[in-house]
Amino acid sequence: MRYHPAEHGKSHVGLRTWATGCALLMALVFLTNWPTYQYVVLGGITPIWYYALPAAVVLPIIFAKPETFVRVCGEPLTWWFAFYVASGAVWLLLSQGFMEDASQQWRLRVLALFFFFTTSLVALESRRLVLVLAVLSALVLASVFNWWDALRPHFFVPLGIEGGAAGRGAGLFINSNRAAAFVVAATITLLPLVPLHMRGVLLLLGFIGVAPTFSRSGLLCAGMTAMLAIALKLINRTQVLVLVLAIPLIAAGTAMYYDVLLSSSDDPNLNRIVQRLSWFHDMQSDDSIEDRIYPAIRAWEMFLDAPITGKGVGVTSRPSLGDGTHNMYLLLMAEQGVVGLLLYLSLIGLLTWRGWTLSHEPGDPLAVDVGRAMLLYAAFIAVYGFFSHSILEEPHGIFLMAFITAAGFHNGIGSGRGEWIVRPYGVRT
Repeated sequence: MRYHPAEHGKSHVGLRTWATGCALLMALVFLTNWPTYQYVVLGGITPIWYYALPAAVVLPIIFAKPETFVRVCGEPLTWWFAFYVASGAVWLLLSQGFMEDASQQWRLRVLALFFFFTTSLVALESRRLVLVLAVLSALVLASVFNWWDALRPHFFVPLGIEGGAAGRGAGLFINSNRAAAFVVAATITLLPLVPLHMRGVLLLLGFIGVAPTFSRSGLLCAGMTAMLAIALKLINRTQVLVLVLAIPLIAAGTAMYYDVLLSSSDDPNLNRIVQRLSWFHDMQSDDSIEDRIYPAIRAWEMFLDAPITGKGVGVTSRPSLGDGTHNMYLLLMAEQGVVGLLLYLSLIGLLTWRGWTLSHEPGDPLAVDVGRAMLLYAAFIAVYGFFSHSILEEPHGIFLMAFITAAGFHNGIGSGRGEWIVRPYGVRT
């Protein structure tokens, strides 16, 4: 059972063009982290106003093709985000002493559901090739900006603005760990949708983009991505050989750059780079690790104090926990107890189940590769969840999750038109 846009006449040509243009605009805005950057660094409007953009662009799609709306409503991950919002509303009642923090965190959940839903709608009606090129362009841009940021400290985030990490690349993402995570997530998302002979180059681009961030989580996830891509047969033997030869060269080149930089500069901000380089050498604790131990312990104590109900949505964002848990598992356990832990595990489980199902689809090479990439994405959010508490708050991450989920609705890589061939969920072709 297949649907092809040409079968429904010229009326859908304009809709597809509209959706593709809107997808490009959304990618340009959200995959560059522009809303947050212009707010934090340039003092512009708050990021929430940018969510009016997808609200406006999806309305024509909903009215013109209500079947697409129904299809996305039936997506299990849409239901997961809906439960994420609903459960947060219930736990909001437990946050009587910090309602302002709780309400703010719950609104972020609502935005996550909204953005996942709207991105899925736009992605389903867009031209595959154009959307792939948009994500690839954002990946290249982020990698270039990461290196430019490392070479020109304070170019993107001037001295004195909170959140910057001078010497470590972050570009428009401000935070080096988020910059690295975006590069890894975008690489995973693109892997099944680019030709096989380009996938080794794509993985190398990911390593190049992560290298100047010196993000421990980013480097760990980049290495995991390469190893699982090999294990899942997303790349061939020749590309494996290229990776084995090129990755050590990238690491050596990055280390040489920082050796020169450290020997020729007296910038006090480079001390954090010295510490980070030292950690990669001896794995000893540093200031960054020490700063995260206390919030993690406090979150764990909150969970032990109320393992069933947790302490309420938003409790981990209070000043008593400093910069937050930097851990999705501890965050949800502290806020919603066992239910919170099961929430995050079920998200990983849904992606794994969908990936496993697609990867065993007979006679459909694109479905198999998309399924393998979804398994890889599930592994990524499972591992990155130990390092970040903002995975479900970052628009670029939700955009990519929606994009790869929408790819699970499609097959027909050989259609020759650069368009999706849409298949209703759960129906084999």
